[in-house]
Amino acid sequence: MATIHLNRFFIGAFLLILFTAQLAVLVHSKNLHPAKWPSFQNLEGSRKGLTAKGIQNVKNYMRTFGYLNDNNDKRNDHRNDDQFDKSLEIAVKKFQRFYKLNVTGILDDGTISQMKTPRCGVADVHDLQTLGIVSHYAFFPGKPRWPLVSYEANILYYSLDVNNASGVSLEMMRYIATEAFSQWKQASNITFEESAQGKLPDLSLGFVQNDGPGNVMAFSYPPTNGTLRFDAAESWSTDIPPAKTDIDIIWAAMHEIGHLLGLDHSTDKNAIMYAYIDPGVNKRTLSQDDIDGIRALYSS
Repeated sequence: MATIHLNRFFIGAFLLILFTAQLAVLVHSKNLHPAKWPSFQNLEGSRKGLTAKGIQNVKNYMRTFGYLNDNNDKRNDHRNDDQFDKSLEIAVKKFQRFYKLNVTGILDDGTISQMKTPRCGVADVHDLQTLGIVSHYAFFPGKPRWPLVSYEANILYYSLDVNNASGVSLEMMRYIATEAFSQWKQASNITFEESAQGKLPDLSLGFVQNDGPGNVMAFSYPPTNGTLRFDAAESWSTDIPPAKTDIDIIWAAMHEIGHLLGLDHSTDKNAIMYAYIDPGVNKRTLSQDDIDGIRALYSS
């Protein structure tokens, strides 16, 4: 199990308990069942026409994150084999273009490095009309959002699920939630409050069990599902900065809350809504792109 570390400024009786707390976390989705991604390093230089062991894993990766949709294409004889076909080349180019890599359709070093970085489990599927040249933020298809009767005073209630988390205290979860919601509140004027016992929440934050670290770190849904789950095999941290192999859980929570509110992934690497999260790094400030996106979504 992964260990979650406390911020250095935390003191008192919870310090020792929380510093050694063991998280058991996983990503769960009715649409996504992530497996442990193998190393793609042996596939560096692969291109259309090549057949090599492991190409099928690249196809699965591209399907999972929205770049390859060939499951229903009966004309494609290479959907489930290790041949680097035309469909995969197109998918790789789309992936490279979105993440501002060298667009070649070849699995070069930059592309493989990107694929091996831990990331959010939400697929990179955008309402392309919202993805502009200047603005990098995007919305989900159909632009779903929470129905706001009064934008200035709207409240979303959240619950904290500790039933599936091994060793995580309610106090720790409250700290993570408070920190993660605070900047979204400032940017959107939406208020977030923990739901009282017996009150049905809009949002649910929790942890479930998965298979291993380094893949999909967390998963959430667009409005109005409200479910957010973290992957627990990761070594989560609240330290500033985290250890080199640890993931900042507050950064991850901020990212997933953006999805809960209706933002899709941004192409801006400095944005909280960028899909990939680097171990050993803190990023807890909304970029201007994040702010512009949430205000555009809830401007009326």
